[in-house]
Amino acid sequence: MEPGPWALEKTLDRELLKTAASTIESIQAIMKSPSAERRNAFHLLQLGLEHFHPLIAGLLWVMGLEAIFGSFGRNDFSKKLCDCLGPSTKIFPDWNANRPSYTVEETAIHLYTLRSKLAHGVDLRKAASDHKFPVDLIEKHTIRPSSEAVPYALILSEAACYLLCQILKKEIAAPSHP
Repeated sequence: MEPGPWALEKTLDRELLKTAASTIESIQAIMKSPSAERRNAFHLLQLGLEHFHPLIAGLLWVMGLEAIFGSFGRNDFSKKLCDCLGPSTKIFPDWNANRPSYTVEETAIHLYTLRSKLAHGVDLRKAASDHKFPVDLIEKHTIRPSSEAVPYALILSEAACYLLCQILKKEIAAPSHP
């Protein structure tokens, strides 16, 4: 696995390791449940973590979000993501004082657009001239002041992993959910 720039900011979380056994049990219960969508979301998380290309990993993670939400289009996806996590929730975990300020509300449509462009094999540069939902996926951004600028598409891809993990944590906490 090749971690993204924000993941490299995190030190080993010893407290989280203490919950690993109970988390694995909850995931195993979900994997035995009748909900293919919930199982698929976990499979897509894993496949994204294993994929060497960050944009394809991002595509898989957004597909995992869609599996959970069963969304119909970008507006429905955005609404469900905002309703589930809160529109002002930051898309990157709070690992240090230089946390990027991107929120769920301002990036949800962009995540879906990235997914659509990748899934349909469209040149990412064309997303900036989209008439309904323009987003410059190639524009360079930084996730913290001293970091190297990278295309916005890479930032969205990495963030999709964290968002999917937040949603899956909620799924684990509610294992009786169909």
